[in-house]
Amino acid sequence: MSTMNTSTYDRVFRYALYSLTVFFSTFQLFFLFLRLPSLSLRAWHLAMGMAVVFLSVPLVSPRRLWSSVLDLACAVTALLTGLYYYVNYVPISQRAGLPTQMDLVVGIITVVFVLEIARRTLGLVLTGIGVIFLSYAMFGNMLPGLFGHRGYGIPRLIAQLTMSSEGLWGMALGVSASFVYLFILFGSLMNATGGGKFLIDISMSLVGRVRGGIAKVSVVASALFGTISGTGTGNVVATGSITIPMMKSQGYKPHVAGAIECVASTGGPMLPPMMAAAAFLIPEFIGSTYREVIIAAVIPALLYFWTVFWMLDFHAAKTGKVGLPAAQCPKTSAVLKEGWHFVLVLLVIVYMLVIRRSTPTFAAMTGISAMLVLSLLKPVAGVKRVPRTYLDALHSAAMNARMVIAACAVAGIVLAVVSLTGLGLAFSSRVGLLAGDSLLRLLMITTVATIFLGMGIPATPAYIIVAITIAPAMIRLGVDPMTAHLFVFWFGMLAIITPPICTAVFASVGISGARIWPTAIESLKLGGIGFVIPYVFVYRPALLMRGSVMEIVATVGTFAIGSMAFGAAVQGYLLRKLSLVKQMLFFVAGAALIFPSVRFTVVGYAVLAVSVSLVIVEETQLRKAVAV
Repeated sequence: MSTMNTSTYDRVFRYALYSLTVFFSTFQLFFLFLRLPSLSLRAWHLAMGMAVVFLSVPLVSPRRLWSSVLDLACAVTALLTGLYYYVNYVPISQRAGLPTQMDLVVGIITVVFVLEIARRTLGLVLTGIGVIFLSYAMFGNMLPGLFGHRGYGIPRLIAQLTMSSEGLWGMALGVSASFVYLFILFGSLMNATGGGKFLIDISMSLVGRVRGGIAKVSVVASALFGTISGTGTGNVVATGSITIPMMKSQGYKPHVAGAIECVASTGGPMLPPMMAAAAFLIPEFIGSTYREVIIAAVIPALLYFWTVFWMLDFHAAKTGKVGLPAAQCPKTSAVLKEGWHFVLVLLVIVYMLVIRRSTPTFAAMTGISAMLVLSLLKPVAGVKRVPRTYLDALHSAAMNARMVIAACAVAGIVLAVVSLTGLGLAFSSRVGLLAGDSLLRLLMITTVATIFLGMGIPATPAYIIVAITIAPAMIRLGVDPMTAHLFVFWFGMLAIITPPICTAVFASVGISGARIWPTAIESLKLGGIGFVIPYVFVYRPALLMRGSVMEIVATVGTFAIGSMAFGAAVQGYLLRKLSLVKQMLFFVAGAALIFPSVRFTVVGYAVLAVSVSLVIVEETQLRKAVAV
């Protein structure tokens, strides 16, 4: 079959896709006013998401006539499944567990389509996990021991997946449909109206001129870009395309430039107020509010960036990296004069989430409304282009949401099977037996499991799988539920810089031109503190703002000083290059200060005092010798 005539068929697909994505985002904007039942909303959300994938990611590339007809047919069928669940949501609710023939047909099509959009957008790993869980539900009677169960036929499995609140229409897709999509839309709207450029410019104006300026610009910009992309890998592409070439032009080695961007971008989705999609699921699991998640997550995220910032400062001092020329860095006042409305909109969202204690949905809607109004005051390309700018933002949001929808839908399959078979309880019990009474051993098991899953699948399904299988064992050992779930969340985020499948590194080397392994190793070196912080906040809950004000201040201050000592040890620099012995002393001091023990804290301060004194004495003697 010959390749399609691009001038005809591609134009049809392009127009159909653009129209569908604009309608999809508009629907998501106004669903609050439509008062749709949750099943109908989530069914339409999934149906339109599947249709967007079928139209935007072809079965074969380049498109051929037969594959394009099939893609179009799948897109139309996907929309029809949404219509079916919308029209029949009341009868479906009334006959839950007793599917009709049509329920089975539509349900099977929906499940197959979910696996296919996951394959097209996220690859075979997540699709394979979905297939494995479905197979486990059907053939669990063939397994011996703790993980065996009676096995379920297709009718019962489809009923669990598509006719209950514990399957595809469960909390994973519910979070995506209710507010994650709205935050994606907010980010797309902000980016389309010049917000992305503003974040880069404000970062350049704040830290561009200081020592190692361009590397620190990457850190600040990536932290801020978390409000737009919500993904570490997306951050690498968005900010790295600007900062990595600039770092290379300032003398940074390609693998170092790539690693700096990877480490900085990994922290973006961990920084409140608008975090990665998995963070919005934490309240669903533990029965809290997203405001509580924000409050608990803010100090660990800031300490992560604090440590990375000092790592880069020591590296810049050691290698002689200076700041950017003043001519390349805009003035802060000028940047704020042009983009003050972006700051105001972000403050509005923070106010709604933290002060007003609004739901994420209402906060996102408020932010979008404010962005729409305020962007009219400073249109990017003139007033006449404003409608097109808004339409492009609606289109971009739907395109950016594809992977989130696919990941949440497959996560729904996992949740359905776990609920149906009791796998979560069985797995949690087995992990508890393996760890015994050792919390540290259980934390290490959780770390390995989360990172292993996060290497091959997005953070959201990785978080969900560990949250329902291992987190309960952590809670049984006395870990606070919020702490346990944030622990899992953190390592789900860090998986993207952990070899061998480190997606953030893969994205960065495409920009930097460096090799994968040197970039990955440098990323672990710069971002190593990220693997320590979750362990610390398990043993020192004050990092999550649990405790008295004095306890929180003392814990945060001690950790901040310890992380600086750790950075000096890793980079081998403080005022001057450190000898191996001094590096070891600073490493011991940093580790002792970070370690959650009063005795170790005292030892850490003592070793740090000795280490700093030795450096100061040596530096003073050298300066005197130079003066003579």
